[in-house]
Amino acid sequence: DIGRFEQLKEYNTYNDKSSIDHASFGVKILFEDNLIEKIWDNKDDYEIIRFAIENHNKFKIEDTDSERALMHAKLIRDTDKLDIIYVQGYRDELKLRSTNDEITKELKDSIMNHKNINHDILNNKNDSIIWFFSFVFDINYDIVLEELKQNYKYFYETVDVTNKFKEIYEEVIKYINERIDKNVRN
Repeated sequence: DIGRFEQLKEYNTYNDKSSIDHASFGVKILFEDNLIEKIWDNKDDYEIIRFAIENHNKFKIEDTDSERALMHAKLIRDTDKLDIIYVQGYRDELKLRSTNDEITKELKDSIMNHKNINHDILNNKNDSIIWFFSFVFDINYDIVLEELKQNYKYFYETVDVTNKFKEIYEEVIKYINERIDKNVRN
């Protein structure tokens, strides 16, 4: 997320959709500006680091033949999602709350069918909340699900003051519980 600092400085937002892709910008800062050399001296790891950072916020990880690069991308993606839900749920000053806007039916259906949602199709704050709930369908490691379950509890309690998302929250928790019980990636 090193690209977030310059993103905020230059565009006064953390919203990639209305500014720049912070992952690509982070790669530029680290590799084109050679900042990586001040942080990590093993040049053999640079392509893995580049791949993992570039793919941490994308809808889908790009294809690679490197199992190690793929594993690192999955780890960063999972922890990034965990961090986002944690911050949204525990940091009250962010004030993400449900609104009177209708939830887009396509998005609600995606959640109920256990599908990840592309953030490019969000129309309002409630759709953004739905998008956060869809993160669970792109988690790679079950150990992250255990922590995410707790973070979703606080996230739900923080954003949903009217029970607008109760059905969605319950479906997400049910999905987590079933996946942990099966101990398999769906």
